[in-house]
Amino acid sequence: KAADGPDFRSCARNGDDPASRVAMTEWGARALLRAGRPDEARALADAIPEGLEVGENLSYYHDLLYDKGLKSADELLNLGPDAPYRLETVGFGVATRMLAAGDTARALEVFRAIVADPWWPGFGRIAAEAELARREENR
Repeated sequence: KAADGPDFRSCARNGDDPASRVAMTEWGARALLRAGRPDEARALADAIPEGLEVGENLSYYHDLLYDKGLKSADELLNLGPDAPYRLETVGFGVATRMLAAGDTARALEVFRAIVADPWWPGFGRIAAEAELARREENR
């Protein structure tokens, strides 16, 4: 579909929808953290209010709450059988933040746990494999 056609759905045009806004904000914050711009990443997270109904984007929302100090890494990574999301989604966000904070050893542990999980099609799994490959651990 053409980007200028009637069927094209722009992420930016869906910013009024809380679920879309949270997903876009979380990926933007990750990119800013990786670019060494933590103050801008924090500003994005701070703009997201508590108590939003975000549906299937709960993992992204929880990663932003982690940025705000309202969730801990252990809380997000210790998923029980009734967890509302998968490790590759929330875990990749947490590991990215660990890397940005200089906790490379713990970030790599999380990336390895994501890759060890038998569920393979998630974006976080693919990104974790790429992160480990950059470090020549996944070859």
